[in-house]
Amino acid sequence: MDYCRTTVSDVTANECEQLLDRRPDVVTPNGFQGDLAPVKLKAKRARQTAREALMNVASALTGKPTADDTFIVATSGRCEYRNKGIDVFLDAIAQFKHDPATKPVLAFVLVPAWTKQPREDLQANLVSDVRSNRPLVEPIITHEVNNPDEDPILNRIRQLGAAEGNVNIIYVPCYLNGNDGIFNMDYYEILAGLDATAFPSYYEPWGYTPLESVAFGVPTITTSLSGFGQWIMSSSKSDFEVSGVDVINRTDSNYNEVVNRLADGLRTLADASDEYCEKASKAARDTAERAEWSYFITYYIDAFRQAIEAADKRRGS
Repeated sequence: MDYCRTTVSDVTANECEQLLDRRPDVVTPNGFQGDLAPVKLKAKRARQTAREALMNVASALTGKPTADDTFIVATSGRCEYRNKGIDVFLDAIAQFKHDPATKPVLAFVLVPAWTKQPREDLQANLVSDVRSNRPLVEPIITHEVNNPDEDPILNRIRQLGAAEGNVNIIYVPCYLNGNDGIFNMDYYEILAGLDATAFPSYYEPWGYTPLESVAFGVPTITTSLSGFGQWIMSSSKSDFEVSGVDVINRTDSNYNEVVNRLADGLRTLADASDEYCEKASKAARDTAERAEWSYFITYYIDAFRQAIEAADKRRGS
């Protein structure tokens, strides 16, 4: 060994083996800083604040009151429509129109795009003392984008017509940095208010978003084509009550199956009892604890040791 090769997951380790004809010496997965999530005493308050903000924006857009028991789910990440599985997420949510859950469903796509500015009509509605019970024009997006006719997420939501009945999809095409003009909350603050997340990736070297989700006690769904999903399958069990994570097997040829599996998994959570949800939330937090840097740092220490040994051999020769 002349040096130490590393990569972030088994997904990219397999790629290295195919492209370089050699597997990495050490897989060094990405850990999470556990103290970013609110402690138990503050978690309930953070969750309530975030839920109120999410439901308030939804109500201001659609002109409809949002029930307290609404099931709130989201996907997030970079604007990679296929790689991040945004297409799968939207098609799965659309299934709830035909096979409703027992609760109203509110789905958010928290994906930055080519944002122009916050919607002025939405801002006005949010601060109005007398809110209209009529929906805004195109009540499916919170900010104006510069390319509304080319944005794949916006156009797919339009095609699905999923801003009606008991299901609403809302696109938030901006960075949630606390100064977006609509929520004015950062991503982690919003994350605390979700009931579930979904990241049905087609390609994901690791997958910080599902790891962040479970760290906040939010059950998540991902796929076998993500590094995080493969880590779950190798270290725990793909089950909400065991790990807080459902991992869907995804290939090049089973798109419809993945859509159906995702819809079924979300329906399980939407229809679940409070006891089941609490158990899934605890399992999610337990999974996140196993993925903290205090544990994953051992892989990096091993890689550093191997690199030092390789350097010593080069100097010796």
